[in-house]
Amino acid sequence: MAKSYKELLDSAFVEYYDRFRELNALSKENAVTRAELFPNGETLIDADRMHKMLSMEIVKRVGTSRY
Repeated sequence: MAKSYKELLDSAFVEYYDRFRELNALSKENAVTRAELFPNGETLIDADRMHKMLSMEIVKRVGTSRY
């Protein structure tokens, strides 16, 4: 049986959700930069997933460079 769209998104983004939780970046007050999210460097996949999460408003931008 096919997974629901939400389950597919969650499985694609789970490591990013976990990273935001790990950094406690769950509110505007605790927003983090990309350098904090990706201390070992951001891959093309990371950039693509962040773009998708931002465009779907799963992740929101705070100012110009915090998430």
